[in-house]
Amino acid sequence: MLPATSVLGTVSQAVPAAMSHVHLCGVTNWCDESCDDSCRLVTNLLASPPGITVQLVVQLYSSLVPFIHSSYTKIMGILASRGIEYEDSYRSFSEKERQQLLSLFERLATENEHGIMKIEFEPFKEHVAWLLPEPITIRFFKEMDKIQQARRALKNPLPSGQVAKVAFFVSMSHVFKQSREEKAHIFYYLSADVDQVVTSVEVEDLCKILLECYVTALKKTILGSKWKLMTNPEANHRFAKNAVKDLLGKKADPSCVALEEFLPWFNKFPIIENLFLAVMRACFLDVESLVEEQPHGLVEGCEETVAHVQYDRSHIMMPCKFEADFDKIDPLLEVPSIIMINHHLPAALQHQWRLLFSTQIHGESFSSFIHQISNQGPVLIVVRDTNGGIFGGFASESWTIKSHFVGDSHCFLFSVKPTMGVYQPTGYNENYMYLNMGMQTMPNGLGMGGQLNYFGLWLDENFGSGHSRGQPSCTTYGSPQLSSEEEFKIDRLEAWGVGVPPENLLEKKSVLDTEVEAKAFLEVMGKKIHSEGYREPADID
Repeated sequence: MLPATSVLGTVSQAVPAAMSHVHLCGVTNWCDESCDDSCRLVTNLLASPPGITVQLVVQLYSSLVPFIHSSYTKIMGILASRGIEYEDSYRSFSEKERQQLLSLFERLATENEHGIMKIEFEPFKEHVAWLLPEPITIRFFKEMDKIQQARRALKNPLPSGQVAKVAFFVSMSHVFKQSREEKAHIFYYLSADVDQVVTSVEVEDLCKILLECYVTALKKTILGSKWKLMTNPEANHRFAKNAVKDLLGKKADPSCVALEEFLPWFNKFPIIENLFLAVMRACFLDVESLVEEQPHGLVEGCEETVAHVQYDRSHIMMPCKFEADFDKIDPLLEVPSIIMINHHLPAALQHQWRLLFSTQIHGESFSSFIHQISNQGPVLIVVRDTNGGIFGGFASESWTIKSHFVGDSHCFLFSVKPTMGVYQPTGYNENYMYLNMGMQTMPNGLGMGGQLNYFGLWLDENFGSGHSRGQPSCTTYGSPQLSSEEEFKIDRLEAWGVGVPPENLLEKKSVLDTEVEAKAFLEVMGKKIHSEGYREPADID
């Protein structure tokens, strides 16, 4: 048997380590069942009177020897894994982002009695109050606090409601840098309080809140403050309904939704993930990053070159260039509609929108409309009918007068009001785009999808009339009837060129100047060409 003094000396060193374990056992829940007796013995020892017996010490020592070894191994393993996680989280950010987050932490944190810097709820709430409503702020801070509680340092652990730098960086990494699954989980927990069942109603409400936050943040940017682009509760509601429809699938609305349903939803409808990340970036990184003029590798910013669009700007939902005089037009599309439509454009076209035609500026003239959109590259057409319905189509190729359908599978139709949706090609046929003028034997006007005289979207050459056939759906795009009534009257019309403009825009020409095939066809038919009938004055603005 060991001498009593040796045993006491060993126990005097062992007890602090054992007590660290006892404390850790109560706050991390990682102990296994084999440590229970040792924890109890240490507790009994500390509760014993000063006249402790050697037998009790020997019993304690015998029990603690294997425990101390395993406990030390576990503790070192936990510390190592925490250190690795922090390093991984820290390194996942760019140098600029690290400095932004470090600066933010230092502004919000205060020092406790042990010299540990920590963020508490009130300073955190004050920092995000300009953007996030308090219920979302409370839920987000609780998620940060959970990470803190699960990753407490062994020395000077922080109580609940305080977040140290390691947990702060790990939390930010979970939001910005971890997998889509991690982001989907965070979104789920932000949808409702912990003790509340999450239904499609709560998810829809969060989508609407994030849209409001995004528009608020957008107006804070240098570029966004110049754009007369707005949203309203009705537009937010349509957007959220369209998003939740993909989450529910065949389930009724409202229905309960489970955590595991959110990752497939994010995969199918990534706009929600991008919207969530944009709001988080505005809160914790840099509000200007919502539109980023200079993320393309060019110091000069977003220039009209093809090379710069190679940059991955998937996290930027709005174009970084809007070429339009917002003092002269009131755009038909609100921010939610722009986000949705821009997301469905080819990536190389999402950075720039330029107004080509608006009835508010150019008047109600079909020839003016065609003159403005011809040979302009890909174009978005937006219609509002006299019943208030808003809808349109995206043409992936330049509009040119042809006697047959053109285009490719990047074209789509969309509706904005009364419901929101994007309708992609079905593959049934290739009747994507049609434009014709001045022919007696062919339909004269602009059409997309369906077939001659039965288009998914049709604007007649006699400006002001159109139709949208969708019974039961457009064969080309699978779209329903887009307009309020099958035959509609145009209230307003807009056209936007998207992406890098074609090089030939430096010299605008008449449709008949550029369309040799159309001119020749008119001549063959014996029609005298009065190009001024189709040509607008050189300066129509």
